This record gives sequence, structure tokens and C-alpha cells, in this order.
Amino acid sequence: MNDMVRDSSRSRTTLAKEIFEEELPEDCPLPNSVVEPLEAVCRFYSFPDGDPRNYFSHAKLGKPFGSAGECRGKSVSLQTPNAVENIMSAKKLQFFKAKPVALHNVPAGSGRSLENAKGHIDFWPYKGYDLYTSKVKLFATGSELGEALSDDT
Repeated sequence: MNDMVRDSSRSRTTLAKEIFEEELPEDCPLPNSVVEPLEAVCRFYSFPDGDPRNYFSHAKLGKPFGSAGECRGKSVSLQTPNAVENIMSAKKLQFFKAKPVALHNVPAGSGRSLENAKGHIDFWPYKGYDLYTSKVKLFATGSELGEALSDDT
């Protein structure tokens, strides 16, 4: 069990314990990940609402994670609303347009996260945290979410 967290230099372990939902490799979550609330983040659903598999990592679903590596493959992918809008406009990702997408407000202390420049968030939930509980609203499609976001501006 990955029950020790390394200090900021990642050279020694500390007494603070962070236990994650999945067994993670050494130096995972990534050293620059943070523990903070994630407000207005999105998760695309591949299964019916209420199915816990909607919040499984690629690794837990048995999907390949390729160049992302094992650490990122064991995270739950979330997106900022801007990233969702970019996904909706990318022709090569048209299949996302028909997928339901949930809007979440993830409270601080739920896990570690790391956001890239494109708005993709790797989220490593702490053991026992149910991401479903932070769902604010489920949109039938990513396009519907995009319309709701444009209505708010």
C-alpha cells in the first residue's frame, strides 16, 4: 500500500500519510501535484449515471495508458470547462460530443491533482473518497455542457 508521502524534495519519507484509492508506483502522485479544491471540473461518462466505473482510472478499467505512463494511467482524468470546449471543437474527438459529462466541485482534502496547460487534470483520489459525491450536475452531452457554459457568460 502506498501509505507514505515523500517530502517536497522527494528524497525522504515523512510521517504524514496519504493513502490513495489505487496502489501507485514510486514517486506517484507526481511531485508537483497539489492538494486543493477543484471547482467546476468535468468528467466524461462512459457508463450509465451511478455506475462507479465512470470514476475508474484507465489502469483500473484495464485500458492501456501508453505514453502517459503508469502514474498518470492510475489517475482519474478530469477537465476544466475550457478544456471541454476545446474537446468539443476538435474534429478528431467528435465521439466525446455524444458522451454525458458531469460537472463537479471537488472539496479540498479529497486527493492530489495536477493540471496541464490544456486544462486536463490528473486526479489521484484518496482511499475512501467517492468522486460521485462531488457531482453538481450531469449533462446529457458535452455539447449541452458547452451551451450551458456559454449561457453563463
